[in-house]
Amino acid sequence: SAVLREDQDAALGEHLLKYGVNWREEKSAAKNILNPFRLTGSGREQMSVLGGFVEGEFNFNTITLTGGVRFDDYSYTDNHQQQFNSDGFSPSAGVRWQATDALQLRAGYATALRGVGLKEAFMLDIAQWKNKPQIEAENANNTELGFAYQQGGLSLSGNLYRQIIDNFITTFSCPAARGGCRGNAGEASIDGY
Repeated sequence: SAVLREDQDAALGEHLLKYGVNWREEKSAAKNILNPFRLTGSGREQMSVLGGFVEGEFNFNTITLTGGVRFDDYSYTDNHQQQFNSDGFSPSAGVRWQATDALQLRAGYATALRGVGLKEAFMLDIAQWKNKPQIEAENANNTELGFAYQQGGLSLSGNLYRQIIDNFITTFSCPAARGGCRGNAGEASIDGY
């Protein structure tokens, strides 16, 4: 696994601008491949991600606004020599309100793209596990509400959140591969606090 990351901050009075780029490359390989059915699995996979982002924080007295956008470009070759490429933008926005000296309220919304990537390492040992050819990148939408309270020695904080993932990638049985397939399973929803 190789990672390159370069970030910069620029202060603009009461405001802050962050920007950067990153490059990540990962490889995975199985030492002993069990392939009793003479399938095409090589036991090796590789992926790379090139990304860049710009984020801003804008302070106006008791209110702070945040916003940004990220772009990612994924490239993945699986152990059956199938190529998967995906790219896209992930915007985000948030607000923090210092309601009193002790109480801060906050809300945010963000999206995140996650391209198709390496399978779990144990799946490379068994050549029957196969990606479906038409897997699409996952898209997550995150909504969050929270507060922080600090007065003297008392400190309380909490968050509520909901994450909805479109094109959720998971494994399941399928007739096309004896071990199973990996593909999109629709939508997944996660609520928490």
